[in-house]
Amino acid sequence: IVKDIVGNVVVIPIGQTQVNGANIIKLNNNGAFFIRNIISEKTKEDIVDLYADLYSEDLDDAREEYDKFIDFAVKSGFLELSKNGEEND
Repeated sequence: IVKDIVGNVVVIPIGQTQVNGANIIKLNNNGAFFIRNIISEKTKEDIVDLYADLYSEDLDDAREEYDKFIDFAVKSGFLELSKNGEEND
């Protein structure tokens, strides 16, 4: 679950039945950018290109940031990868 609360983007891990402060994750600007674009069903390369343009990064650095976010999101439980490796929120 992704919510915008008073200008902060927060996520709640998949399968959580009760919401409390301990299971809410506040995303930084980069995380908010990535999750919003994943939700809008853009491809990885589209997201990486947008990120590189927005933050004046080269594509390799942008891909690395994206991959780090995906790893964090999966480990934190608010994003699942499908069998083909695509993101599911």
